[in-house]
Amino acid sequence: MALGRRSVRSSCIVIDVSSWSAGRQASPGLRLRDKSLSDSTFHLEQTCILSLARDGEPMVFDELPIWVDNWQRLGLVNLTFTEWLSSPDDGTDAYGWAKERPEYQSLVTELEESGLSETREAAYDRGILRTTPLGQRFHEVVSQPN
Repeated sequence: MALGRRSVRSSCIVIDVSSWSAGRQASPGLRLRDKSLSDSTFHLEQTCILSLARDGEPMVFDELPIWVDNWQRLGLVNLTFTEWLSSPDDGTDAYGWAKERPEYQSLVTELEESGLSETREAAYDRGILRTTPLGQRFHEVVSQPN
């Protein structure tokens, strides 16, 4: 997601939401898992990862899952892992960025360094973060010039 003119400020950090209102009302999201190779067990490592970047560099916010959870409770967004985005017509993968995220790479390194990579692996669930009609209206109100 490229940084744009319209942003929401929270705790002195700017998160771009312009793509959520500029005709695209859904963004790909991930849930990171530490998964067993021998059975179906897993441990959730992170409940929300978005493709946030500044100048081509991934931005990581430890508070992001809390922010998204609060936005959901306020009715501004909906994050679901029962649906995901299909690939656009140009053939690119909407989730192609997933394995390049620092959070994913960190889990891979952690599993390797702890000697668990023989029995466990990093995995992710694809999801969608959608702005609700209330969230769209809220964005319009707070992004208007004073």
